[in-house]
Amino acid sequence: MNILYSDLILNVSQEKFMIESTSENRKEALFIDRVTHELEIKAIASQVERLNFTERKSIAGLLGILELPSGLHLLIARGRDKIGEITPENHGVYRMVSAEILAFAKSTNHLSSAQLEANSAYLSMVEQVLSTPEFYFSYSMDLSHSSQRRATLGPNGLIPSVISLHSKCDSRFVWNHWLLKRFLALGEPFLQYCVPILHGVIYIRKCSLNGKYFRWAMIARRSNRRAGVRYFRRGCDEWGQCANFVESEQIVEHCESWSSYVQTRGSIPLFWTQLPNVKDRKPTPKLEAEKKHVDAFKKHFLEQQALYGGQVMLNLVDQHKAEGDLQRHVKSVHETANLANVQYVAFDFHAECPTMNWDKLFNLVRDLSPQLLQQSHFYQTTSGGVLSRQIGVFRTNCIDCLDRTNVVQSLIFRENIQLVLMKMGVLGEGEPIQSFPHFIDIFNNVMADIGDILSIQYAGTGALKTDFTRTGKRTVPGMLNDLKVTVNRYIKNNFFDGFRQDAIDLFLGRHQFNPGAPDAIEPLTTYTPLHALLPVCLILSLGMLLLTAFSGGDWADQGTWIYLGFWLAAICGVLALLRRQAEEYVNKPRLIVV
Repeated sequence: MNILYSDLILNVSQEKFMIESTSENRKEALFIDRVTHELEIKAIASQVERLNFTERKSIAGLLGILELPSGLHLLIARGRDKIGEITPENHGVYRMVSAEILAFAKSTNHLSSAQLEANSAYLSMVEQVLSTPEFYFSYSMDLSHSSQRRATLGPNGLIPSVISLHSKCDSRFVWNHWLLKRFLALGEPFLQYCVPILHGVIYIRKCSLNGKYFRWAMIARRSNRRAGVRYFRRGCDEWGQCANFVESEQIVEHCESWSSYVQTRGSIPLFWTQLPNVKDRKPTPKLEAEKKHVDAFKKHFLEQQALYGGQVMLNLVDQHKAEGDLQRHVKSVHETANLANVQYVAFDFHAECPTMNWDKLFNLVRDLSPQLLQQSHFYQTTSGGVLSRQIGVFRTNCIDCLDRTNVVQSLIFRENIQLVLMKMGVLGEGEPIQSFPHFIDIFNNVMADIGDILSIQYAGTGALKTDFTRTGKRTVPGMLNDLKVTVNRYIKNNFFDGFRQDAIDLFLGRHQFNPGAPDAIEPLTTYTPLHALLPVCLILSLGMLLLTAFSGGDWADQGTWIYLGFWLAAICGVLALLRRQAEEYVNKPRLIVV
């Protein structure tokens, strides 16, 4: 049974937006006045006859309302895909396929050229966020909570009222919570038209081992606190909120039983930065010495303990060179903070797993087995209720909380599903899950896909090291793919990510457009023509160099060498210009300066 309206029609006239539900024989609809901005629930019959609707379209739900220079805009989820069902009640889970932004104002003729430029930039930002994979929602359950948290809210997570679904959600993981503020203020009848969206990844698979069927789901929930992109959001803030924080949950259902196991990831909980500068492929991380690191560290882990129980901080950064300072400092802060039930484990991933030899990862997981068993997992049956609860988590980080973190978390999740499937009787006692290569292939590919999508959301590219996650070993093609991804990250992180950071800050309400502010319509373009041209010239020159080198030309021909020399000189020239004033060429955030 859906709590929110799942089949909606949006009708557009010059005066109003009318959103009606077709899932029931509804006589009322939501009317939004495009001039007065008033929201009302009214009888359809009394309005339709006098309104001349010019457009009618099916939509999946309302995402909220946002103010931009041209006025208010209605954000809607337009397309959706049902990716599966979870829990014994078979709650449907949907992926948002497309979204639209509809202006309340009928034209932009009232705007100056500067306002038009700012409005276009703001619209592009919102479109940037909405086009980033992936967003999910459900009409009948709260996806923002883990199974264990949801068990305290109502039977099997079926919240009995619309207002509860919105007000009792975990606001950390609802990315349009701020956009829905007008609807939240008006209450339940209005919220039935709105869908809370989760940003991250969800996979649901139906599997079979030993002739026994089970449903396996992975949910990665990206936090909207200190949200941002790779080099412009690092470390934590004064409240202990960490960048790139993700809660990942593994759910297994078999017959009348289901289990849940959670891991978290997040940036190292200190005050540190790693701003791009064009010159360095990996800028040196810098600690902010004047900040109160111990206080922020304590705030972070006290909140994590309240949410998840005991903490095992698994730190995968290098213990030498640039990352070594961070590792030594966080270790010292951990000792100074002296928090109960916060264990610190350092594992120098790159030193322990050089090049193609990653066998020591399995030793790491074996060493973590006592903590895995101690943490337990959430386990519930339809007849016996809750039989066990998870009382602690692994909180993993590397520098980005992406590539190395993905690899280690996937191995820990594999250990958990081995234990759970034996407990459910799908696997025999001591029967290794590795003896089912078909399932291992499914498992590994889902984990690698999750790593790719989380990486796209934070770094702008797919993840590194996914060949190990997919196959269990390092490969030459995988290393070549890592090289391609590294180059792509460098370009995006230096020349495009300031705009992406602005987009996230605008979407989440960290920056709010204020029409009365003197600088509210300041154009958001940051490049002179030269700034815009140089990165393009670099990419073009590199492409032409590779094309000339590998197009099968005659190496004995002097012309081939002249072409190669020309494009090599062009690359060197562009790089020299970039290095001369490197800071000026970085695409930096404009809305909230870092």
